[in-house]
Formats: sequence, C-alpha cells, structure tokens
Amino acid sequence: MKYLLVEDNHELANAICSRIKLDGHVIDHADRLEDAIAYSDTGEYDLILLDIMLPDGDGRSFLKHHRNRKKDTPVIVLTARSQVSDRINILDLGADDYVTKPFDHAELDARCRAVLRRKSGTTQPILKFGDVSFSPIAGQLSIKGKMINLRNRELRLFELLLNARGQIFSKQKLVDRLFAFDEDVSDNAIEVYIGRLRKHLEKTSLKISTHRGLGYRLMMTDKIQVSGSLQNRLMVTLITGAAILGIILFFIVRGYAAQIAQNGQDDILEASLSSILDAAVIHDGTVEVDFPYASLSMLDTKLDDRVFYSIHSDGILISGYEDLPISSKINSEISTFRTIKYKNTTARVASANRILIGEKERIIISVSIAQTQDALSRTLNTISKNVALFGSGFFILVTFLSYWATATTISPLMRLASSVTKRGPQDLRPFEKEVPSEMFPLVTSLNKLMNRLDLSLKQSEDFIAEAAHRVRTPLATVRSYADATLQRVSKKENRDALRSMVRAIDEASRAASQLLDHAMITFRSDKLQKELINLNTLVQNLIINFEPIANMKDIELKFIQISSVEINGDFVLIQNAIRNLIDNALKYSPHDGMITITLGANSGSCLEIQDQGPGFPPEELDKLTLRFTRGKNSNGIVGSGLGLTIVQDVVNAHNGKLKLSNHETGGACAILSF
Repeated sequence: MKYLLVEDNHELANAICSRIKLDGHVIDHADRLEDAIAYSDTGEYDLILLDIMLPDGDGRSFLKHHRNRKKDTPVIVLTARSQVSDRINILDLGADDYVTKPFDHAELDARCRAVLRRKSGTTQPILKFGDVSFSPIAGQLSIKGKMINLRNRELRLFELLLNARGQIFSKQKLVDRLFAFDEDVSDNAIEVYIGRLRKHLEKTSLKISTHRGLGYRLMMTDKIQVSGSLQNRLMVTLITGAAILGIILFFIVRGYAAQIAQNGQDDILEASLSSILDAAVIHDGTVEVDFPYASLSMLDTKLDDRVFYSIHSDGILISGYEDLPISSKINSEISTFRTIKYKNTTARVASANRILIGEKERIIISVSIAQTQDALSRTLNTISKNVALFGSGFFILVTFLSYWATATTISPLMRLASSVTKRGPQDLRPFEKEVPSEMFPLVTSLNKLMNRLDLSLKQSEDFIAEAAHRVRTPLATVRSYADATLQRVSKKENRDALRSMVRAIDEASRAASQLLDHAMITFRSDKLQKELINLNTLVQNLIINFEPIANMKDIELKFIQISSVEINGDFVLIQNAIRNLIDNALKYSPHDGMITITLGANSGSCLEIQDQGPGFPPEELDKLTLRFTRGKNSNGIVGSGLGLTIVQDVVNAHNGKLKLSNHETGGACAILSF
C-alpha cells in the first residue's frame, strides 16, 4: 500500500515512516499544507495520515479540498485535540477515522488496516480466492496450505492487484503505487516483480495477465475444478448405505438367534429342574430325592457340555456341588436364570425353590442346575458365519447393482457430454436428443447459448465484410485524389507533403486491411469452408496481380513448378496467406532483385518463397509471427506487424507448418507445408 503522511513534527514523522516501511508499505511525507495538496493532486494513495496543525494552514482545509475533488482516499486524522466537538467536526468533514496524540503505533497500524479493509469492501482479515489465501495484516501468502515467502514489494504488489481484481494497472501506475516519490526506479523493476509473482501463481486459480500497451491485471483462471466422478459418488453412497444396512442386519440376526438359542437352553434347564423338584418328598421328617435319570439326560449335547447341580434343604446341601449358587427368592417357586463364570467356564444356571409339607414339618428345598454353553457358542458362531457369508454375497450383489444403477442414471449425461465433445467448432446446432427432466433446464440453456453464439458469429462475420468495404473504399478514393493532385502540383514542398500524405494513406490502408484480414481469419478458422484447391493456378493468379508492383521496383517474379499440387482447404484463407508472403517479399526485396517461388519443393504440398532482401533478424525468428511484432530491419517500410501472424493462423487452421529462415545464398525464405 502507498501512504501519504502530512505531519510537521519531523521526529514523529520519521517514527511513523519507519514503522510503515518495516511493514513493506510505501510512504510519502509532506510537512506543509502546500506540499500535501501537491502530492495528493499528482499522486494516487491508498491512505492519508493527516495532522491538523500545520505551519502554513489547517489540515481541515486540506481535508475539504481533498473531498471537494471527489477523491475517496481514506483519511485518518492525527490530532492532539481531545474534545468531543473537535472529533465530531473532523469526522463530519469527511475523515474516516482519527487517532488522538500521543498514540501507540500498534493502534495506528490496526486503525489503518481497518480503514483499508472497509475501503476494499471486505471485513475479513484473511482473503481467500480458490486455493490462494492472503493475510494483509501478517503479510503472508499461502498457496494450497503452503506458506510462500515473498519480498515486501512483491507482497504489496500482490495486495494491490488482489484488492482490485480485474482492473488493469499500467506499469507507470504500479510504479507510482509501489515506490515513494523520491525513489529511483529502473524501468524493468515492475516486470521483475510480476515475473516472480507469476511463478508462484502458476498452478493456482489466480493469474496475472499482460495486456499489450495497457498493463497487468489479476484475474481468476478459466481452469475447471474437477472434484471427482459423479458416478463414483453415487456408487460410494449406495455401497456405503448397503454396507451399513448389512452390518445392522448382521447384529440384529445374530442377536435374535442368540436369544432364541438361549430361550431353548432355558426351557430344557427349567424342565430338568422341574423333574428334580417333582421327585423330592419328605419321609420320616427327612427330604428324599429319587433323582430321575431323565432330568440330566435331557441336557446332553453333541459337545458334551458339562452339567452341575445342587440340592439344598433349608440351606443345607443334600447333594451336588456346594458352591453352585441357589435361588435367592426363598418364598418363590418361580425359576430364575443367570449366566455365571463357574469352574473357569461360562455356564447357564437355573434355580428354583419349592416348599415341601410333611406331617409335622415344613421344609424349603432349593435346586440349581447349571450347564456350560460350549454348544450354544458353537451354534451362534455357525449362525454368525452363515449370516456373514450371506451378507458378503448381498454386498457383492449390491455393488454390481449400484454400478448398473449409476451407469444407467449417468448415461444420458455421458451421451450429452460425448455429443458436445464430438462436435466441431462450426457445429452450433441445438441438441434435440431425448433427455431426463432433470437435465432439461441444462440442455435448454445450452441450446440458447448455441443460438446466441451462432448469431453472434454471423453478425461478426457480416460486420467484418461490411467494415472491409467501408474502410478500404474511402482510403482508396483518398489515395487516388492524392495521386492525381500530386501530378498537378509543381512546388517541391507541396509535392513532398503530398508524398508524405500518400505514404500515410498507404500505411493506414495496409494496417486497416491486415487488421480486417486477421479478424476475418480468426472467425473463419473455426468454420473452414474447405474445397479442393489447385495451388499452381492460385499462385499463378497471385503473381499476375503482383506483377505491376514488382515492375515498379524492377523485381522479377520467378515461378518454378516442380509438381502439380492440390490441397483440401479454405480458398480465401490460403490465398490470403500466400498473398501476404509474396507481399512481404516484394517490400523487403531491393530494386532489380528477384523473388523465387517454388511449388512442390522438398515434399508434395510445399510452397517456398525466397527473396534477395536483408533476411530475417536471426535473434527474432521465433517472435516474428506474434501480433504487431516487426523485425529490426523494418524501419522505413510500410507494415503493421500482422502479415506473418495471418500466415501462421492460416497454417494452424489447416494443420500445416510455416518455416522462416535465411537462405544460404542470402535473403529471407518462407516455406509453407500442408
């Protein structure tokens, strides 16, 4: 950023300037009101720091002058006046903020940043554009999460371009904004900084474009950000949903199977328990149990699960395992079930009580039966494996179905994309294929765009043709009048003036013609009107047309036909390209020279044009086909720098080649290959 400080206290001014320069900003200092007005009127600043009390006047008059000139540069007033009325008056005059002296430099920096953020239209401390993040406060540039180290000038140049995206800055304007008034700056300083920034922004969504003769601007690139396949997204969504559903169903089925198996074991345990309780009787005041064999045999399993039992009478063990838990519900005859760790294994225990009534006594008998769960675990594992296999098969089936469903869903979009890519640049017909209702707005908008583009191209082509007629005819008329007048004028100064006029007309006519030709070729290249062209006949006709011009310079046009050449191309464009090459040869050939035109040389469809002029500057051969580029040997020769550009564009449109070189015997040589 570029600041203007208006302050008469040199010690304070030096301190402020030093602090601002450390942050990489540029600052001009004025200690008088007169100098401040001169700086403001001639320069462009991002922020003005204004003192009120100045030796030659009041800073408020500068503020009035500044706002009366319709300048919107933010102004922060540095004032020693602390009265509320004074601050109100300053703000009403157009100041954006104020700082009361004495002030902390950190506060001044913060207020400057706040005012500049409001000026740029953003309140965010970090600016993000695609994969580029920039913090003006910290002076940090981050690209794709990686911090980039830039010099102060580069940072402020980037900040300047970023805050005015799309605006073209001339080189001089950038110099004015990045350097102080008294700094000595070389002509290529800006180019160096621009080049460095471009290297950092090569693979980002931002780019710095050059506009010849105008300057530079920062803009978003035209790169399309690809975020993945739509079909893959749909497949992942469907498969993920199927996987989640399969896992849920697995646990549901496994839990349900475990519950069923457990209920089966509990029923068997309860039946065995009941048979033992039914066998208990009181005899002579003593509990006797005629232990039934079937009560335990019904617990047999293929894995020979172990069975444990205990029988207690009024809490005293009658038979079985003493440490086997009994029912805690003494007065209840309802069976209870629980799973415990017993004998280093997991066992299911069923317990129940029963009251036996004798002649003289009442006895509570407690019976517990436990069975290990090896068979149950094995059964559950088998069920789990089967369910898992079924789930895997289901998942594979869903995967194939998802692929089929997504491919079927995406196929209309893929057909539309294929239809667009297969079309040539000249095919602007509307799309009439059947599409799903969701794609109808897209196809409709695309067809409207194609219609507008087709209409625009036709209008442009018609305009170029009409402009060529409207421009060339008046210029030809004026030149004719000038030639006629030249014949009747006898005074030397008048004849020289008329000759200069004729030359200017020729330059204007040539420039206008080549500009129109270039525009016509630009439009026509995308819509070639191809036909079979006999180059022998075409070149002969062009030689006949150029003979009057050649005779005026005593130049011989020598045509060598090695073979008959026919190509498939746009007649207008091919003719224009060859005409420009012959015309260039005539311009640069000396008097009494010779231009050799060879057809069919080297290979079948090759045209070679060689003159006896000074040739091409060797160091400029790669640049001569660029627009408005002329060689060092073109001084004093009428031209616009578009002739070879037109030839190159025509060659590119026909997938041909243009080779420029200097012939061994001297002179320039241009070879066209189709």
